[in-house]
Amino acid sequence: MNNEKREREFLAAVKSSLRHSEENIDELTQARLRAARHRAVAAHQEKTFWPVSGILTVDWLRSRRVALSAAMSLTIVGALLLLFNLQQPAQRLTPMLEDIELLTSNDDIELYQDLDFYVWIEDEQISG
Repeated sequence: MNNEKREREFLAAVKSSLRHSEENIDELTQARLRAARHRAVAAHQEKTFWPVSGILTVDWLRSRRVALSAAMSLTIVGALLLLFNLQQPAQRLTPMLEDIELLTSNDDIELYQDLDFYVWIEDEQISG
């Protein structure tokens, strides 16, 4: 307890001394402190803000998050498009393979003369 009381008294004395010295700063030191503060604020603003089209300013952290989100979204969309395009050629080739089977088969050609009839039958089976 005794140490804590001494520490509180010491901190109070230091704070009082700092307040007193702060109130009695000469004009030259005040001007230097003001200039240093302005430089520090300007340097911080240059590091953390990026001008967009001269009017809008974007925080770097927010722009990183937006850029990361956009990149992830584009990656997902690209992967889905790639997956869709990889599946689609097989779907495109299926009718061609059926035609090749028809042309290369040894069946009687008279069966295939009226192909519209067979397409109609297939459509009827699918819909009904």
